[in-house]
Amino acid sequence: MKKTLLAIVAVALISFSLAACGTPETSSSAGESTDTSSTVQETEESEASEESTASSAVQSAEESEVPSESSAAENGEAQASGEVGDYTVTIQDCTFGEDYEGNKMIVVNYDFTNNSTEGATPLTALNTEAFQDGVELDRAISVDLDVYDAGIAQKEVKPGATLAGCQAAFVLDSESPVQFEVSLLISFDNAQSLTKEFPVA
Repeated sequence: MKKTLLAIVAVALISFSLAACGTPETSSSAGESTDTSSTVQETEESEASEESTASSAVQSAEESEVPSESSAAENGEAQASGEVGDYTVTIQDCTFGEDYEGNKMIVVNYDFTNNSTEGATPLTALNTEAFQDGVELDRAISVDLDVYDAGIAQKEVKPGATLAGCQAAFVLDSESPVQFEVSLLISFDNAQSLTKEFPVA
């Protein structure tokens, strides 16, 4: 009888200990495994998101460093029309002829608008120059007013008025293109200058 009781007690203890040790550990390890894989996935997603953000930031920075055509024009590219001090100047076209000595000359036409509060004369307000191969050209003198009329640029222009067809003439040295430049005759603040290139016909 005692042996039977001892056997029943022993079987009960073994069953109880097995039940206590087996199931919770399995569920616990399964939970830990789930938690670990979830943490790894969240970390990978976070790193991918950071890489994407960094890539976008780099791309935006690179795009902002590429100058647009308009900003390039604002930062020093040659312009044939614009503000020169208190005046608006538009370099138009050119014609060719001969000076009083028979030398070939170029005559450049430009428009002058007076934006100042006083009358102004294009000839005394502006400095006009022409270059071939980087060398300044001499001014031309002509007696043929149909080819070159120096008197147009000597007219006074009232504030707000525009004088079209002002002319400047230069003796050509070669067949190279001519760079015509307009700037203020007197400037203390590096006012903008205008430039236009003309092929020699």
